[in-house]
Parts: sequence; structure tokens; C-alpha cells
Amino acid sequence: MIKTLSSHWAIGLKWVFKTKSDEHGHIVKHKAWLAKGYVQQHGVDFDEVFAPVARLESVRTILVVAVAADIYFHDILYDFSNSTSNSTSTVVAKPTALLQSMNTSVLGMMVVFNGPMTEGKALPPSLEETTVRAQGLYFYNKKQTPADAWFAFSVVFNSTGNRGTLNVMGEDLFSEKTRDLSVVGGTSDFFMARGVATLRGDAIEGFTYFRLQMDIKLYEYYV
Repeated sequence: MIKTLSSHWAIGLKWVFKTKSDEHGHIVKHKAWLAKGYVQQHGVDFDEVFAPVARLESVRTILVVAVAADIYFHDILYDFSNSTSNSTSTVVAKPTALLQSMNTSVLGMMVVFNGPMTEGKALPPSLEETTVRAQGLYFYNKKQTPADAWFAFSVVFNSTGNRGTLNVMGEDLFSEKTRDLSVVGGTSDFFMARGVATLRGDAIEGFTYFRLQMDIKLYEYYV
């Protein structure tokens, strides 16, 4: 112990050392932390310990929370009969290749999309002005139509309630009533989020339009 300098103050904390034992009395862990012992009083809080830093487990919130219930994703494929302003997705191919794929097989056909997501089933008045959007791609991995598809996209939130993105990927098995895709990350309000996005086919109109109901549940994210 040494005297403090006139221009310095001693830290108002003290080290507390403790051992943790197993059921047989063997020491399995040595623990040490800083405690505010200088203000604790006998009979009040003398035996309590106050850590000045937060544990990682405290910072990381682990819980099941529904981000959006009954949210709907709309996909309107551009196929030359509708204008680009009335479409939200397009096949990544030359026009001739697009026609060939539509008339024969959808195997390997890739589609990029920037589609609106709504709380109700109805399309929004403007396809470009929604506070939640899905941006990404899907490609078909079977020959028949309708076929299973593989999705990789971001759900983009831009509202006063939530801002940020959720990254979703996985296989959309058309034959299954419900399909679970993985939430593998996020940004801003959903930083490093993990969870499950459950998809349900809600409507399909020919080759150019389908609607998916999506429930997103997070079980881990940082706040």
C-alpha cells in the first residue's frame, strides 16, 4: 500500500476473491471482481456484490419476440405484359432465355426482387413506398412448376418503430404447408439477430404473382 498522490484519487472499489466448488468440494473456478465495499453497511447490503461492468450474458438479450405477425411478402414478376413500375422482380436472363425458361423448365432460373411487405393481404397503393421491404433473390431447383426455391434476402425496416435489416435464407419447399427459413444476422435494431422466419403460401396467380405470409421470431439479438 502506498499513499495516493495529491493530484489523484483512490478508486472507490475493492477486489473480492471467491472460489467455486463442485458437488465433491473440489475447486473448479477462481473468481475475482470489483465491489463497492466502501459504501456498504452491516445489516443492509454488506454481503452483496455490485459489479461495475455488465456481463456479456446481460448485454445479450435472449428471448422469443415476434417482430411482425401476419406480414405478407408480395412478388410480381416482370414478364413483358406488365410494366416495370408494376413489377417487383425479374428473371436474371436475356429476354429469349426468359421465354424459353417459362415455356419449358424453371430449373436453375434465378429471380432478383425488391418487393413490398404489408401487414394485410392487399397490395400497397405504391409498390415503392412501404416501410418494410424484402430485397434479395431466389432460384428454382426443380423442373416442374410450381417448384421448390432457395431464398436469400434481407427484410428492410424503415419506420419510426424499427430501423435495420434482418438477413434470411433457406429453402422454400413448395409442397410443405409451412416452411422455416433461418434468420442469420441483422443490422441496427436487429444487430447480430438470429431466429426463424416461417413462410406460408397465401396466394398464387399464374406465373407472375405470389404472396407469402411470413412470421419472424427472434430468439437472440444484441441491444
